[in-house]
Amino acid sequence: MLCAGLVIAAGLGISSCKKDLPIKSNDKVFKVALFKQGLQEQLAGARGYQFIINQDGRWVDSAVYGIGGFDRAGNTFPAMVESEVNIASVTKTFTAVAALKLLAQNGLTIEDQIADWLPEKWSKNSAITTLKFRELLTHSSGIYEGGTSWSSLKNVVGGPLDGPKIDTYANANLALFRAMIPKLADKNTFSIKENELSADAFDQWMQDEYVKRMNSLVFNPAGTSAVCVPDPKKTTNMLMNEAPESLAGYTEGDWTPFSGGGGFFMSTVQMARMMAYLVHSDAVIDDATRAIMDTQRPGKYRIGWNRIFAVTGGTALAHGGGLTRPANGMDVSLQTMIVKLPNKVELALSINSMPKGVPRPINTIVQTAYNNAWVTE
Repeated sequence: MLCAGLVIAAGLGISSCKKDLPIKSNDKVFKVALFKQGLQEQLAGARGYQFIINQDGRWVDSAVYGIGGFDRAGNTFPAMVESEVNIASVTKTFTAVAALKLLAQNGLTIEDQIADWLPEKWSKNSAITTLKFRELLTHSSGIYEGGTSWSSLKNVVGGPLDGPKIDTYANANLALFRAMIPKLADKNTFSIKENELSADAFDQWMQDEYVKRMNSLVFNPAGTSAVCVPDPKKTTNMLMNEAPESLAGYTEGDWTPFSGGGGFFMSTVQMARMMAYLVHSDAVIDDATRAIMDTQRPGKYRIGWNRIFAVTGGTALAHGGGLTRPANGMDVSLQTMIVKLPNKVELALSINSMPKGVPRPINTIVQTAYNNAWVTE
């Protein structure tokens, strides 16, 4: 009779009986602490940074380092995950979410043309009006314009395409939704306002309505809110330079007239919260919308994600942002990023400086830290 746990060595006829034989599968497991450590090591040198790691829709770890900025007297304040930052182009992900929700509400798809949803009184070139929503959302429209002021957007709509319809990241693609989201949300009111207001007053109405709709469609369902102007009652991180240069900084002002492709002020906590809701909850988007964002047109850009890179276990989907300004004869900068990773992990990251205005390769930083966080126990 064989005892429990008997091991027979094949071909040798040797047997033994042991209890609780330790057997390892050699499967690798993800370690949040190692992911955090890898990020911290690669972000050394920044004036300050803050990031939050989610797993299974929950905040599991975070890190802050350095300073968030300084006041007029030169007194510094620390980096904090609760501090606001201009999230720059991370805004585009949230704009895309609002657009997809409103298209569905109007019985439209991303393959419909944008013509009927631009302001009636704008001069329009047929090359623009026949564009599809998908082409704007994936930066494949042929619009290359980086400016997002109202005059820039009107020039884009009134003129020919800047170039061929190839993958060319351009701020105007998503900034145009500053004019279209209010119309998609309430076409009748939009028409009334366009006819009764002056051109400047209507621009003001559209930009305010865009922010209002972004809150009701995207941020409020996740239990938060955001605006495109820094709140004087809250700490706002600055754009700064890096040592050994003498410390210089810049604080962004009102982005409401330029919003859509950038401009919301949010804390790292808010970004992490939004990622948890976008990935794990139906409160903001449903599975069908999530699938459109994650899988539509798997090329250089996807809807809401401008960075797609391979990591252990699959593909990372991310959107990065960056701003650079002159201050005291030097470039001061910031970088932001939200990342959706395999294994139900998300990252929200804000860096308060760049090395001499040159963006850090955040894709590679995240990729390296995430891959190295998988170890055999």
